[in-house]
Amino acid sequence: NSMRYNIDSNGILTSSFLKTIMRNKLLNSFEGEAPSKFSIIYEPDSQKAFIKITSSMEGMSFNIFSPFKKEKKDKRVLKLYYAFEESKKNNLKLEYDIYKMDLTKMNEHTRFYIASPHLQGTIVLPEVISESNRLSADLKYFDLNKFGGQADPSIYPYLNLTIKQAKINDYYFNNMLIKTSPMQEGMMIESFNFENNHLKMLGNGKWIENSNGQITFFDGSFYSDNFGTSLSSLGYPDVIKKGSLDSRLIGQWKGSPDLFSLNTFDGKVGLDLREGEFLQVTKQTKAIGQLLGLFSISSLQKRLSLDFSDFFSTGLSFDTMDGEFLFAKSVADINSLNLKGSFGEMSINGKSNLKNRTHDQNLVYIPDLSSMSLLSGTLLGGPIGAVASIFYDRVMKEFGINTNQLAAVEYSIKGSWDNPEIKV
Repeated sequence: NSMRYNIDSNGILTSSFLKTIMRNKLLNSFEGEAPSKFSIIYEPDSQKAFIKITSSMEGMSFNIFSPFKKEKKDKRVLKLYYAFEESKKNNLKLEYDIYKMDLTKMNEHTRFYIASPHLQGTIVLPEVISESNRLSADLKYFDLNKFGGQADPSIYPYLNLTIKQAKINDYYFNNMLIKTSPMQEGMMIESFNFENNHLKMLGNGKWIENSNGQITFFDGSFYSDNFGTSLSSLGYPDVIKKGSLDSRLIGQWKGSPDLFSLNTFDGKVGLDLREGEFLQVTKQTKAIGQLLGLFSISSLQKRLSLDFSDFFSTGLSFDTMDGEFLFAKSVADINSLNLKGSFGEMSINGKSNLKNRTHDQNLVYIPDLSSMSLLSGTLLGGPIGAVASIFYDRVMKEFGINTNQLAAVEYSIKGSWDNPEIKV
């Protein structure tokens, strides 16, 4: 057995000491002191010596960002290891709670390698952070749900983060890029981008704090060459099949960027979706279906006096779907949401209350009589009906009358999302 000599002592780890050994604005929130155990260990056989510091951190508070945030009464185990070896003279091993870190001091920066269930990757912290010399991170995985926003957004320096996979709420986003800069009232979000399977977002904004509290402003553009597949990868299968998306979200919400919710969002969402198909709405896709009024649309086939079963039996194919949603105080005002396809045209206007989960909308449906041959299927039937339908359509057009407009039906959609009352 090899020999080992230990010198152990108990002492106090102070916030001022930590600020001295690592001069950085991120440590400004450290306050207090915590009882600690100091050990010097020497192994004569290997001629290795190292220092070990262990502390419960009880008595010290800090607020960088969650989970690197604690009150003085909280206990979080901190362990530091430093080896007196030429090859490791600038290397420090650190464990905090479930986070294991290797710190390497370079000429003008410190490199952190972090491993944990919530964060894995490399962080580079320059001695002097500037716009051209940012705090940067190259992360394999980052669960943003575990890292809540700092109370003061102005504490964050110039940042440049690349994340292979990020988790926000229950959703996963790939190839994420976040680039920020400090500003007078908080943080400028220069870039907030991601690129998932068939879905890409390019965004920017700012996160500020003023006399009205914290506010996040955001402008994001979304693109997809297969919106149905991208929704499936986000956990919403069987809503839409295929479809190319071009959408833009502009607005604001109270709190930090991670607190985004349509219930607190004030702004607008523009939608342009082409060449897709709404599938039968399932329990898994209920929330999206209810908000967009898809349940109301799929319910219309049961209330229409004509037979559209050939067009609605498996879903609702469309050529274009475009419109604008205005959000304010948990109410979505739908400004002419238009659907066009072989079935004809649909136009929805009105409001959806996200808090009360109710609709107050009007839907105008104009079937495409020329393609559906509705007269042949409902009035005359058979070959004679088909000839009559074509003759009727052509004669009316000779007089400048659009037969589709004659068949327009207007519906009111009122009541709960689960069971709206639809009336002609």
